[in-house]
Amino acid sequence: MYWDSGYNNNPSLAESWEAVSDIEYIFHLRKGVLFHNGQEMTSEDVVYSFEHAMDESISAYAGWLSPVASVEATDDYTVKVTLKEPYSPFLDVIGRPAVLVMPAGTFEKEPFEYIGTGPFKLKEFEPGVKTELVRNEDYWEEGVPYLDGISMSYLLDDAARAANLSSDAVDFIMMVPGASWESLTQQEYKLFTGDTGIFFMFTFNVGREPFNDPNVLKALQHLVDRQVMCDVYTAGRCNRFFAGDPQPPTSQYYTGIEYFKEPDIEKAKEYLAKSNYPDGFEVDLNFYGAASDEGQIAEILQISAAELGIKFNLLATDHAVWVEKVYKGEFTAALQGLYASSPDDIFYGIMHPEGVAHGFAPNFDIPEYNALVEEARRVTDPDHRRELYTEALTIGYEAGWPLIYLFTYDDRMGMHPDVMDYQVDGLGTVRFLKYVWLDR
Repeated sequence: MYWDSGYNNNPSLAESWEAVSDIEYIFHLRKGVLFHNGQEMTSEDVVYSFEHAMDESISAYAGWLSPVASVEATDDYTVKVTLKEPYSPFLDVIGRPAVLVMPAGTFEKEPFEYIGTGPFKLKEFEPGVKTELVRNEDYWEEGVPYLDGISMSYLLDDAARAANLSSDAVDFIMMVPGASWESLTQQEYKLFTGDTGIFFMFTFNVGREPFNDPNVLKALQHLVDRQVMCDVYTAGRCNRFFAGDPQPPTSQYYTGIEYFKEPDIEKAKEYLAKSNYPDGFEVDLNFYGAASDEGQIAEILQISAAELGIKFNLLATDHAVWVEKVYKGEFTAALQGLYASSPDDIFYGIMHPEGVAHGFAPNFDIPEYNALVEEARRVTDPDHRRELYTEALTIGYEAGWPLIYLFTYDDRMGMHPDVMDYQVDGLGTVRFLKYVWLDR
């Protein structure tokens, strides 16, 4: 299964599926799919891949799959998944995808071979430097991919990435910097945007001073000017701003909670005056990448906070440190980009102590809140789930919500004029490069 740009699940390795009860799902696999090593994919491989993804010692997705009780191959092309209890986000988790299918026994025999079923095979991989892919001649979807191969390099510097495109050193770049948008447009490069559900947020560790004080968090919520930050990061091309509820208003679970429509410096001052730090404080703020638009967003907060006597020391963080510190919650304050496509991603995945991404909200642990979002995972009725999320979010903000949601932004891809038929999925990935071709 895979998500399209509207977050809908679509057939892929599974041709179809059905829920036979609140806790049982049946997946019917596509026949004749070959792995990159020429072996046919069967239900045995899917069961193995599920079990691998559920192993907490080796999988980043184990938390998403913790409600799974068992996975069984009922025949060569049918898989039955049984849950421990009703788990309403289950199909969204599979479509993410949380389970990447590989041949049974791969991890034990060839852990670094990266054998899958995708449209491109791995030719060479140098972490943090480059990835070389070649066309999979045996791909199950007839006629694609069109490209013979893909060569990917990693450039964290925003200006360097844009310069590589404008000089035709590359055909395609991800994350076009806001400052380069206009110039690339004038040079007639294609700039692709698509809503991916990716959003930016400031996150604070409530287990450390001064963010263990709810009034400090409320002061900062009212201080932030989301429009100015959007203008810097995306040249004004944000999809929506957050006024309280991080879900889109179109979501059937949207709570309607709106606390922070506009920055309010006076209200920010009032909350800080009520806190244990009325004269302000000094603290480090981590962000990812030195030469990036993220640094400019952090600077905007730094300037605004100075008016309250708050000093943020901005620390540009490389990838190794980011993974070691921020992903594990070992920070005091940070700026983070993240995607979330379902309410469970946010309300449980990030905010619950057992959530797979709780490192982004370290030490946030409120029993009343936890009980509500746990119940919401088990509920399938949309109205009931929305009521539970509304109550949980209200409790969370009153206790001191450690995330300041800023805005969602388009997936900003830049490409040479002869790159044709690029598409984006709901995660901002390059899954659909199999449909890209070059008009040259």
